[in-house]
Amino acid sequence: MMMRETPNDYFRRMILAVAQANPTILDGELKTLAEQFRAAFLRYGSQTDDNTSCMDAISVGRTNDGTSAKRRKIGYTFENLDANVADILHSAEGCQIPEQVERDYPDITQHQWDAALRLATVFFVALEGVAPLGEADAGQQIA
Repeated sequence: MMMRETPNDYFRRMILAVAQANPTILDGELKTLAEQFRAAFLRYGSQTDDNTSCMDAISVGRTNDGTSAKRRKIGYTFENLDANVADILHSAEGCQIPEQVERDYPDITQHQWDAALRLATVFFVALEGVAPLGEADAGQQIA
């Protein structure tokens, strides 16, 4: 008897699929991967307004590797912005604790806040697929 995949398992499987995706995949394959990730996210997190809004703003896509314009990576990207979630989190490291976080967690220290952002940054970087040198745009098709 086959067991039905839980929303948690499906979401984890899609996170892994994004992490293992080669940035040289064809645009159609990337679109399918993005649609599957969105479905998994909403199945796991439910289709609340916040979750739907999140998936309207963030998708799986290609961006430039910050170390070389010749290398592309697949990660969690923003519409009309050549940056991804890992880039934004990395940029936020060292920023003051937001007022809302301080209100909800009055004992949090700046060091703890910085550590949380660092952990999130490293998680997202680990979940990116980076094309080997020389394979920058080999598989892309113009849609």
